[in-house]
Amino acid sequence: MACTSSKTTGVHSRIIWCCAWSHDSRYFATGSRDGKVAVWGKEDDQAPSDQLVQFCLSGVPLQLPGQSVSALAFAPELTRPHVLAVGLDCGEILLYKWSPGNWSKSLHLDSSCAHSSNCEETVISPWYWRNQ
Repeated sequence: MACTSSKTTGVHSRIIWCCAWSHDSRYFATGSRDGKVAVWGKEDDQAPSDQLVQFCLSGVPLQLPGQSVSALAFAPELTRPHVLAVGLDCGEILLYKWSPGNWSKSLHLDSSCAHSSNCEETVISPWYWRNQ
């Protein structure tokens, strides 16, 4: 996959710090220093394997004003809506349910119970997820 975007008309206006694929490979999320999380979806599921698959913005980006998104992870199981963990530069971790056009916050771990500084990686355990 290869793509470019303009800093003036693109979704992200600052550097993209993190990305993650959904478990079913239908979606690709990007998080950036501008506090946005964008989820991209395939334009054509029937593209031949020898062609570059095009992705386009899927719904409205999540906007977290005043924050920098530094880590992303989709839940490892196929769920509807998808579940996405969002790590922030301030150490907080947010858990969102996402479907195209809809973001719903499920959990907020602030720095008192998460990290005291930058969260550089998030992972959702398959074992934990299956036992909920």
